Amino acid sequence: MLIYRLQRTCLASFLGAIGLQVYVMGLAIFGVTSFMPHAMLGYGMIVGAIILTVLTVTAKLPRRAQVMAGVILVLTVLQPVLVLALRGRAPALAALHPLNALVIFALATVVMRSTRPERQLSAT
Repeated sequence: MLIYRLQRTCLASFLGAIGLQVYVMGLAIFGVTSFMPHAMLGYGMIVGAIILTVLTVTAKLPRRAQVMAGVILVLTVLQPVLVLALRGRAPALAALHPLNALVIFALATVVMRSTRPERQLSAT
């Protein structure tokens, strides 16, 4: 049960970090700060996605949730690649960065909903 609570806490924190990312990005867009806080938080979210995936697998949540957590990890790792590696060479592909963020958010929301406590109790 503890590992399940840790997974839920990690997932909620990850979703909160996505919201914070949008805010920090807005600060940069409107000239309040640079994009560095957005980038640093993004790198931290890679660590969060790794932990989320490990906790989801360790908690023995449904296979679908485990796969989605793995996809979240891959897409989170892809985020800086889209901006840093493709911005100069393929800006149209780099522009997928915000869309990828929306997909990450959607998948994390689906994992959160599909692993609610009442769903876990009814599955056992």
